[in-house]
Amino acid sequence: MNHNLARPSSFISSLKYRFSPELWFIIKAFLISRVLYYSAVLVVTYAKGLEFKLRILCQYDCGWYKSITAHGYMTTALTEGQIGAANWAFFPLHPLVVKAVSDLTRIHVLSAAYLLGNLFLLGSLIYIYKYISENFSDNAARYTVFLIALSPVNVYFTSFYTESLFLFLSSATIYYVTQRRWILAGVLGSLLGATRNTGFLVGLIFIAVYVFNKDWKREDAQVRNFLFSLSLLPLGLFSYMIFLHYRTGDFLAFYHTHKAGWGWTQNKSPLWIVDSLRWLLHGEIFGPMSTKVLHMVLIVSCFACLYFLLKKRYIELIVLLPITLFTLNSTLFAYRYFLGLYPIYLMFALLSEKRKWLFRTFLACEVAIMPLAVYLWVTGFGPT
Repeated sequence: MNHNLARPSSFISSLKYRFSPELWFIIKAFLISRVLYYSAVLVVTYAKGLEFKLRILCQYDCGWYKSITAHGYMTTALTEGQIGAANWAFFPLHPLVVKAVSDLTRIHVLSAAYLLGNLFLLGSLIYIYKYISENFSDNAARYTVFLIALSPVNVYFTSFYTESLFLFLSSATIYYVTQRRWILAGVLGSLLGATRNTGFLVGLIFIAVYVFNKDWKREDAQVRNFLFSLSLLPLGLFSYMIFLHYRTGDFLAFYHTHKAGWGWTQNKSPLWIVDSLRWLLHGEIFGPMSTKVLHMVLIVSCFACLYFLLKKRYIELIVLLPITLFTLNSTLFAYRYFLGLYPIYLMFALLSEKRKWLFRTFLACEVAIMPLAVYLWVTGFGPT
């Protein structure tokens, strides 16, 4: 008798033997989070009497990315409505990848965007797990993966936004930098610069790893590869700037349209950090509940920067600090920029590593917040 035929089998159980336990854990966390998220979407749309269509998850800036895939970049800014705005503010890599997949597979551009958003998120979780398990612990890696997978930022991860791609490229770049695979990291870093205007800041991580890591010998080949990788980093940003100059006559069109069309301004006071913290703690404390919740996120980000500084974890500090300072020093509240990165979730994971009840509390809060985030998103009342 063939005992193998006598044993019950299933597709899922066979996958367990094909994948490593770590990869299987990541896939399970990802699938659980997808079921919860899309269940929340279906419940909210049904409760609001809305018809579920592709465009229901395409809110706010998603429309600008769609315009790039459909018509390319504009030649002049808007003169009516949102005067001064143009799709130059949105960097090209993500819409180009979405359009390429849509053209190759013949599926709707939004379907391609949503599919890629989920796939990039899954890839991000794999790299984040590998990086954290090698530099912290397996428990911290597992906790971080679950917290990211269930984050309310899923409304951006699964829409036509750059969050998933940026998280994937940044986590892969950081992993390969710490592995000292400089050239591969440099190529990925250059792609970051073509994904979002803050992508070039990854160069600070290259320098920090090279300067502070004393446990490896700086051979001539390593030095050459390191310098070459640094030279690659600006290529994505510079290529886009050259294109914009050809298209609009302005190398910095992405910056100028953001300032004109979205009203982004910087705090001009030399004591802007003090002013911002005073405004944060007092100016908005009596405002609407939604405003207070959003600014609590900024407080958490500031605390996370201090946490990693005290822990002497300079990579995490460099990932989080620039965008936190940018948000403090501007009228553009870019909370999704730092909530779409891994350090805040890593901080929560490390704090709860020996306190399972705390991790369960964080997880329960995320699961409870997810339907609210979905509701605000699909009804058009969420933050952009």
